Amino acid sequence: MTMLGDGRLSYIVDPSTGRLLSSEQDGLKSGASVVLESGWTDENPQPPSRTIR
Repeated sequence: MTMLGDGRLSYIVDPSTGRLLSSEQDGLKSGASVVLESGWTDENPQPPSRTIR
């Protein structure tokens, strides 16, 4: 967890791989994100479909 001037930022990391699984911010700009997929590529990223936005 990281303390910010206006809240806190928390991370969930897989201890066996070191990969970020999710992050959450509390404070003036609260929100959360979940990492669905990560990895190396030479291709440009594509936005998710409108059904999951």
